[in-house]
Amino acid sequence: SLGFIYRDLKPDNLLFDMTGYVKLTDFGFAKKTSFTNTLCGTPDYMAPEIIAQAGYGRVRLLSSSGELLNHHLFANQAVDWWALGVLLCEMLTGSTPFVSDSPEETYLLITKNKPKWPSDLEGNGKTCVKRFLAVKPGDRLGQGKVSGFNFFLRGEMCVIRPE
Repeated sequence: SLGFIYRDLKPDNLLFDMTGYVKLTDFGFAKKTSFTNTLCGTPDYMAPEIIAQAGYGRVRLLSSSGELLNHHLFANQAVDWWALGVLLCEMLTGSTPFVSDSPEETYLLITKNKPKWPSDLEGNGKTCVKRFLAVKPGDRLGQGKVSGFNFFLRGEMCVIRPE
């Protein structure tokens, strides 16, 4: 909501505090921007629009004639919602959905949206991951759509507490 994009969500950048809450670390790729096309991040977690360098960040709503439909820009963290889908898949199964031997092959799998679904990813978990990994940024689960989604309604989230 503050207009930042993080661009490097992955297990290595997550810490748990003493009360069990997740904290983000490594803000080296974070940016407050109106638009960017920088290729950065960890290959397995990059959204297709980062790889294509097609531009991402804040979005202007334009009519078909090119007129601005609203008087302000709104933040679009769709690249981070994508990475959350990859992270969720890895947390549920131990594997990311775009596994390959080289970054270039990973980029190809992502841009062609050819995930290699782990066999133990099923049900609401798989549906949720697929929604985060929608090719079109506007179709991705996120931006206020997460809390009402079935996977998160089950109330089975855990909190890690120190002994």
